[in-house]
Amino acid sequence: MLKNLRFAWWLTKAFILRHGKTIAWTIVVGIFIALAGLKILPKLLATIKPSRQFSTIAIVGKVRPGELPATILLKLSMGLTQIDETGRAQPGLAKSWIVSEDGKSYVFNLDKSKIWHDGAPVSAKDINIAIEHVQTEVIDNQTIKFTLEQPYVPFPTVLAKPLFRNRLIGTGEFRLKKLSLNGEFVDNISIQTETSVETFKFYSSSADAITAFKLGEVNEIRNLASVDDVPKWDQLGTKQEKHLDRYLAVLFNTQDKLLAEKSVRQALAYAIPNKPSGEDRVISPISKSSWAYNSLIKPYNWDISQAKELLKSLEGMNSTKLEISTFLPYLSKAEEIAAAWTDLGIPTSVKVTLVVPSEFQILITGQQIPADPDQYVFWHSTQATNLTKYANPKVDKLLEDGRETLNEDKRQEIYRDFQRFLLEDPPAVFLGHITTYSVVRK
Repeated sequence: MLKNLRFAWWLTKAFILRHGKTIAWTIVVGIFIALAGLKILPKLLATIKPSRQFSTIAIVGKVRPGELPATILLKLSMGLTQIDETGRAQPGLAKSWIVSEDGKSYVFNLDKSKIWHDGAPVSAKDINIAIEHVQTEVIDNQTIKFTLEQPYVPFPTVLAKPLFRNRLIGTGEFRLKKLSLNGEFVDNISIQTETSVETFKFYSSSADAITAFKLGEVNEIRNLASVDDVPKWDQLGTKQEKHLDRYLAVLFNTQDKLLAEKSVRQALAYAIPNKPSGEDRVISPISKSSWAYNSLIKPYNWDISQAKELLKSLEGMNSTKLEISTFLPYLSKAEEIAAAWTDLGIPTSVKVTLVVPSEFQILITGQQIPADPDQYVFWHSTQATNLTKYANPKVDKLLEDGRETLNEDKRQEIYRDFQRFLLEDPPAVFLGHITTYSVVRK
């Protein structure tokens, strides 16, 4: 009997020594299968948090808490609507909306599945939107009504601005972790998901942001106009981003004695060298991706003979001088254009400015392209934001009709005509999309 027990023990011991790993793995897998069957495994796995990635990003420009960049706000929340790539409003916190026949009333129905970061369901009473000349009325928990004094067809796109309740409690992928102030301005803001934490630090200038990068305060800088002053380190990644929702333009003061002449503005447009080509070229203030874009308009490609022909009939050009105002990121482009116009026979100088001057002859600047094709605030003769002081009765009427016409096909026709008439009597020359750069320490 004892002999048999010893033999069995030696046999078992030898088997374990030879197949120990296989036995161990079989036991582990068996336990996992048993736990999964008891629905315990998912709970155990849920308690294991993945390691987070941390990034610290420099942003150029000082902002107050109510002025945070859209790129950050859109990570934290969404508006009643969202804008698609064509500029149309799509459902956001609201799943649908109804427009009255007169275009003055909008009733939005909220999406019941939307939850704030604190766990509370999104309710109509949480929606705090104050817009001048717009009356807001909460119908019930899921319904909110806006009444406008005048029809304004792009209104749903206005409501795409991200919404919050109490200290940036939103509905987005990211949640607010911390916001620190330096006086009235934001010093830094940290936002997080389960897997990442992004901290944005704000600096007054590109030079300050680059210095912070050199000192290791940040590991990334975004939206630089140039990388010329960034250190040339081996462990450095540079990314170029073309902003299809921004353009660089030459704006003419159409009330200036010389620039009031359409032929002069056209000649100067033709004489601008090295305009971008292909997809980089911008010929209209309306985005190429918009449903209202018109490609069949004057592109003002470089044509020096055409420029000279347009100036032939004008007297007194020899005594004429021009001055271009611009911002530092666009200085080299301004100097290139000034040299071309000087060669054309119109001596041109360049002045760098820090703010948009109240008076200028020519201004080279960047401009954000609105999601909707409505361009009323930029080109209508009544608007203080019409920097070119442009006044064209035909264009005024088209802009007025465009924001009040509910039928999209008719609106499309209106805005295509708007672009055609605007470029025939150009208050501006549209050049190309604005490019910025990001650098990151690998």
